[in-house]
Amino acid sequence: IIFMAGLTHSNDTTGKDRKANGFRHFFNAYMSAAALAPRGLPWVLPTRAWENIMIKALPGFPDDVLAFEASGQVSASDYETVLMPAVEAALEKHDRLRMLYSFAAGFSGFDMGAMWDDARVGFSHFNRWERIAVVTDLEWLKLSVQGMGFLMPSAVRVFGRDHFEQAKRWVTEA
Repeated sequence: IIFMAGLTHSNDTTGKDRKANGFRHFFNAYMSAAALAPRGLPWVLPTRAWENIMIKALPGFPDDVLAFEASGQVSASDYETVLMPAVEAALEKHDRLRMLYSFAAGFSGFDMGAMWDDARVGFSHFNRWERIAVVTDLEWLKLSVQGMGFLMPSAVRVFGRDHFEQAKRWVTEA
């Protein structure tokens, strides 16, 4: 209701001096859309699904090795947009997979949805992992991986960020 005057894009206050398609028209159109459009549309309310993806695939690895780098605060939408589809596609081609998961210096953590998705990916394909290399300098993450790694039937190793190339060699070697 507040924006109803903007719906007409009326410019009656300026009379004959009005300018068609000027700033006022565009501003009113945007505000009308913001007031009436369903929430979450990218042009109205940007969401993490449309921008700021915190997991990116790393190029230059064999077809049976998935490599990712996480930065910032990782959310469930990051997993559901990047990591999970890549795992499913690779599993259609290969019986067993290897993964290198690197955490950038700016990585700050996972939200609860991302932690759930991480566990779901790992355990839903429990016997299909061959090797997992985790690259991080964060102590809490190293301890978490080492603490949970014994549950995995695959080899799991943690490398410091300065040993990225060693992790890459380990995860790709036969």
